[in-house]
Amino acid sequence: GEAMASGTKHFLYNQREDWLRQGWMEGLTLREDGLVLAGDGRGSYTSMALDTTTPETVWHRLRLVSHVPANAQLRLYLYCSDESGVPPPFRPEGREDTGLDDWLASAPAPRREEFFRVCAQQVYDDPTDLTLYGCKGRCLWFCLTFANYDREEMRLESIRLEFPRIAFIDYLPQ
Repeated sequence: GEAMASGTKHFLYNQREDWLRQGWMEGLTLREDGLVLAGDGRGSYTSMALDTTTPETVWHRLRLVSHVPANAQLRLYLYCSDESGVPPPFRPEGREDTGLDDWLASAPAPRREEFFRVCAQQVYDDPTDLTLYGCKGRCLWFCLTFANYDREEMRLESIRLEFPRIAFIDYLPQ
């Protein structure tokens, strides 16, 4: 994404092409206004690596615009790493060089979700605007799981991830 006045940059998903080109969805409908889960059911969306190109990036903030009915839950998992490979518990035997994006692309949705349940550094329920703590790494992957027990649809309009965290104290004179 483009730079902002504060010196942070961001990744933004808010158009059909963003969702289609930068991740995998299961059980969801993609519309002009975002990812939708109508009525009863479950679904998930898993992102590809969001690569800052800078090792040990400290991720700063996440803003998510969604409509979650009273009887539904949107859960967000974040996994960060300087390495682009599959971490040990999920690494294919004898395939140490397998990239996480390639593994996620070929894994069935329940296995992708299991990866995030086991490996995510942060998990949030019904997130909106979060300051991120404990999210450090060149790359970030996210997984969103949708669970709806309502007749009303749930919808995710956009997600924006900002980096790096900039401490104002760094700008103060000695």
